[in-house]
Amino acid sequence: MDPLQAEIQQLLADWAQQSEDSLARVWQESDAGIHVEVVTARQEKALREFLQGASNVSIHILSSPEEPPPHGFFELQEPEASLFTTSSLKKLTTDFDTNDGVMRGLARKNGNTLIQLWDGTLGWIQEDQISSVGSELGWTALKTHDISLSAQTQPATVIAGILKRARSYIGLPYVLGGRSNERMDCSGLTSRVMRDEVGLVLPRHSTDQRRCGERVTQAHMGSGDLLFARLGKTNVPHVGFVVQDSRGETTVIHASQRAQAVIEEPLDAFFKGYRFMGVRRFIPQGK
Repeated sequence: MDPLQAEIQQLLADWAQQSEDSLARVWQESDAGIHVEVVTARQEKALREFLQGASNVSIHILSSPEEPPPHGFFELQEPEASLFTTSSLKKLTTDFDTNDGVMRGLARKNGNTLIQLWDGTLGWIQEDQISSVGSELGWTALKTHDISLSAQTQPATVIAGILKRARSYIGLPYVLGGRSNERMDCSGLTSRVMRDEVGLVLPRHSTDQRRCGERVTQAHMGSGDLLFARLGKTNVPHVGFVVQDSRGETTVIHASQRAQAVIEEPLDAFFKGYRFMGVRRFIPQGK
């Protein structure tokens, strides 16, 4: 075995000790080149740092939309399902539904499949909950769609629809990873509402959502904007929908861990628990 390949093999073995679902592998082809297959871009970055510029190593990232998925494309067999962080199916990653479209199959283990949703989320699911479609038709992962409003569409009408849909989830229990009609977390609420109401594909997590849209100052935020804030000294963003009424009073619709439910509360009450981080706009403000 090539000495470098042996070093990589040891690195992957160390990863496997840390997580049973690391799923990375290394092999050498007849062209003497070393090939490594990893699941995530984070693993690829760590490997490149380890290699320190070695030129004879090709790295394949299974979660990259340009890579053919090893197990093809799948669709959900039921209206809603859940993804889990490991193949043991014990910790919730997210909920999803048939509106999430086609998914990529990246790995199989213990009768479960590691899949990638169109918002880039990775997670494990029981094989009998999905069926092969053998086609990438409809695959749109990692693309945040721009919203193009026609000349006849009034932004205020679109924003009203977004807020009405967001309010329809008020009272739903807060569960980390939730994004269903039974449970919700903060970024699950914003991603599901924007997808269902205006067809906008947002990343699943608030940290990534904060990188999307148009940056707006707190003084100029308006209804329909996404308000990001952090809890205490943490740097993990919390997110909710801004609502401004005709009197200029502002409230926030969000899945609150503090309240353990989706709620709408005045802005000053919101900021009793959170510190401002930023505002992002996806729908232009207008009459």
